[in-house]
Amino acid sequence: MNNEKNTNILEERGEKILLKGEFHNKVFIVGIVLAIVCIVFSSFYLAGENADVFAEIDYIIITVSVVSLFLCVKELILNRKRMLCLTDKRVFGNTGYSSFDIPYCDITNIEEKTKKSFIYGNLSYLYIKTASNTEYKIEQLKNIEKVIQVIKSNRDS
Repeated sequence: MNNEKNTNILEERGEKILLKGEFHNKVFIVGIVLAIVCIVFSSFYLAGENADVFAEIDYIIITVSVVSLFLCVKELILNRKRMLCLTDKRVFGNTGYSSFDIPYCDITNIEEKTKKSFIYGNLSYLYIKTASNTEYKIEQLKNIEKVIQVIKSNRDS
């Protein structure tokens, strides 16, 4: 809701919105459903007659499912806050943890970086560095290449 208000304020100021960031959501929704299904079926199997045969495997499945459920819910909550909006004058948005408002002339470095994670695998994110040495990392962004092109073209002009 706060992101929509900020976008409306930009439009009222007369700034033209060039591009909005798109974030991954479907994979986390699927992850939540799969985690719940695994927890339910493993619990039913543990409560059944043959619970002694492979009980350790079910306990491992339940533990991994609970951790996965927690991570997927966390990312979905962060994605509700995340926003990236490119106007004709600046980059505006929220990383999920903090908001930012950067004029194009203050951006010194912008690139796509990849970090390796045991849980997420290779995770690519948008890295923005400003003239005041402030760094922003925007994760789960779908259209990173388009965002980089628009920022570089507006920064150079």
